[in-house]
This record gives sequence, structure tokens and C-alpha cells, in this order.
Amino acid sequence: MLPLISVTFAVIAGVIWIIFLRPVPTQTAFGAVLEKNYKPPGEYTQVHGGTRDAFHLPTTISIAEGYVVEIKLDEEQGTVSSLLNSIEAERYEVGTRVKVEYSLRSVPMLWQKCYVHSVALAEET
Repeated sequence: MLPLISVTFAVIAGVIWIIFLRPVPTQTAFGAVLEKNYKPPGEYTQVHGGTRDAFHLPTTISIAEGYVVEIKLDEEQGTVSSLLNSIEAERYEVGTRVKVEYSLRSVPMLWQKCYVHSVALAEET
């Protein structure tokens, strides 16, 4: 029974590594800003769990305002979105040409997620 449990945990750990932890290449693409939507400031309340040796109040975490920028990539690569702070978002208007660095994580034919690392004006490159 113990070897079966060990093998099961090893398989689960391997799947987690393949999906989330393995190194993937950073890709670069050019595109244009398709949409720019304001995201107002907010708050998140973190409630502490587990054993209570002392009295812990919930922690309120402030979330800054920003803009969600949707970018249409060239060459039929699709669209990506990124959350930019208000100061950085002033540089980008709808139609602005940008350079995007991103990485793709996926399970073939089941799931795909694009992680945007950076967005810069295309003229800066």
C-alpha cells in the first residue's frame, strides 16, 4: 500500500512541475492596444485560519487602481491582457503599437494560460 501512495504523490508532483514550474521560453511579439479599461481601487480581506494560539483580526489589504489593457498581437497570435498601474497606463492609448514579452503554459488540448511579463512601447525597442 505504501509504494502505491508514494507513486501517486510522485505522479502528482510531476504533473504540477510540468504545468506550473518547468522553465518555459519567454516569447516576444508586437501588437496594438485593443482596449483600455479602468479598474477602480478595492480591498481584499484576508481571514487567518488554522489553530488560534492568539487572537488574530482579519487583515485588510488595499488594492491600487489600474487599467486592464487588452492587446491584439500581430500574425494571428491572438490577444493578451495585462494590468498596468495608472501612471504606466498613461503611455498607452487604444491603437498604440507595443512590444509584449510573455510565456505560455499549457496542457496540450486541455488548458492554456498566457503570462505577460512586460509591455513596452514599440518605439522603445
